[in-house]
Amino acid sequence: MVDEQVPEKQKVEVKLDKLLIGIIVGIALILLVVAINPFNKTSTGQATLVLANANCQTVNEPYEDTENYTDRECTTTYETYYVPEPYTECNNVTVQEPYQDTVRTQWNLTWYGVNGNNELMYDGPMGTQTWDAKIDYDWAGNPIYNGEDDYIGFVGNSRIYVPTERPVQFVLGSDDGSILYVDGQVVISNWGSHSFYQSQKTITLSAGYHNLELRYYQTYGNSRLYFDTDDSVIEWQETKTRPKTEQRCEQKTRQTPQQRPITSCQDVTKTRPVVKYREVEKCE
Repeated sequence: MVDEQVPEKQKVEVKLDKLLIGIIVGIALILLVVAINPFNKTSTGQATLVLANANCQTVNEPYEDTENYTDRECTTTYETYYVPEPYTECNNVTVQEPYQDTVRTQWNLTWYGVNGNNELMYDGPMGTQTWDAKIDYDWAGNPIYNGEDDYIGFVGNSRIYVPTERPVQFVLGSDDGSILYVDGQVVISNWGSHSFYQSQKTITLSAGYHNLELRYYQTYGNSRLYFDTDDSVIEWQETKTRPKTEQRCEQKTRQTPQQRPITSCQDVTKTRPVVKYREVEKCE
């Protein structure tokens, strides 16, 4: 048998074919592994090819996230309310205070000139004067009023008080003329020009006040006047009033403001950052 001689070129081609087949088989194995577990992502997000014979393990990897939670928020305000408060209010007031006053009657006189007919008030009033209830003046020939001693006279008015109905005595004497009226009625008349002459009369008067009028005149010469009556009717007690300042207090109520807290709460949804963990498979 004759050995065939294989050309050197053919030998080289056979070797290349075998190498190509080996490469193809290797790629096929790699593709098979990738098909089973093609990629494993790392923490950086890059994909790493895992070979069939790699050493892999699962680990918990931290990462930042957010979560919602409910928080209770409360606010406090103050409410004004009023409560009754008792208090005492005092003020100074002026009141009329009653009191008992002793009254003694007086004669209120108006002086006049007198003419030759013994008439008063012929030339107008000369002046006024006040005398006590009881009169006893003896001027003789001296001036009677305002330096005048002749042709002068007066009209006098007074008031008496009779507690209960009773007889009252009046006494009147004069030099020259005089006349007494009680409530407008003549009770004693000594009118005319004469020396001292005295009269008296008793009349019954009702309870209460009574008005007296006394007229007197002097022409010339001596002059005198006398009047008297019961003490009980010329002096008496009267209830009068006078202003008085006093403090008066009274209890009152006022509304006093107070404050009280009022708290109101509500649930509010909020967001906060959290660290979470996820399982990551790492291979070496």
